[in-house]
Amino acid sequence: MNKTLLYILILLLIGWIILGAFLCCRFLGGIGCGDEDNTKEQTSYLWSLADGNSFRSGANDHFDFINSGYNYLPIGASLAALVDTSASYLRGHSDRSLVITGHYDDDETNNSILPTLGLARANQLKQLFVNKGVDSKQIRLADMLVDSTMAEGDTLFRGIALGFEDFTVADEDRIPRLRDELVGKPITLYFPTGEQRVVLSAEQRSTFSDIIYYLDNVSESNLSVSGHTDNSGSEAGNIRLSRKRAEFVMEYLIANGINGARLSAKGLGPNSPVASNDTAEGKAQNRRVEVVLN
Repeated sequence: MNKTLLYILILLLIGWIILGAFLCCRFLGGIGCGDEDNTKEQTSYLWSLADGNSFRSGANDHFDFINSGYNYLPIGASLAALVDTSASYLRGHSDRSLVITGHYDDDETNNSILPTLGLARANQLKQLFVNKGVDSKQIRLADMLVDSTMAEGDTLFRGIALGFEDFTVADEDRIPRLRDELVGKPITLYFPTGEQRVVLSAEQRSTFSDIIYYLDNVSESNLSVSGHTDNSGSEAGNIRLSRKRAEFVMEYLIANGINGARLSAKGLGPNSPVASNDTAEGKAQNRRVEVVLN
């Protein structure tokens, strides 16, 4: 073969290799392309979120929770970006809703105001989207029981799932029914002498679930929290104690994902008894906090 022709063929082959490498880096990515980490971040998400062809985002981490806790652990930049882009999408698409599904393990203890720890986690995350301007009416809460393989030590990994669905208006029958059942009717929480801790019954958790639904769908609604004591001790001391109890419950409700702007608290001391202070049983009934939907 002519040496000149051989050299030409070699040069063409080298050119073809260089062109092929450039095209691979430009359109496919790969090792040695100079932007390896960035390509991985964009194409190898641990968690992808999409709404058909209208929206697509992803993150390299998940919402994690301490065992039996309903507050999500601090999130990284990737997950924060997913929340930001999702919130922006919802603000621009009033015909779409976000379904937030909270995961929970059967071995966990529910210390929240909602029927399951999964719903409590979903409600907590809802507030993150509401704070970014998403209408609470566009968010639906759900829960899912998961097995312990998703937990490691004291941490439950992948505690939240997100999805999109068509927006539907609030149940036309449920809102008037809840108004009749709940507005102006106190949920009463009792306190042992000198203690400030909240213990809810299953019925009260179900009621709080209805209250949250009502707050989300009736914008002018709010909650008032009033603290009460028996007549043991001075009136001034009891008023201070009752106010602290009311504020404690208000902070507890805020920690459970209820917007603090919808809450108010006051202490009434021993001045509104519901039973006689002449008996131990009556005193116990008077040591209470009342949460009222308005």
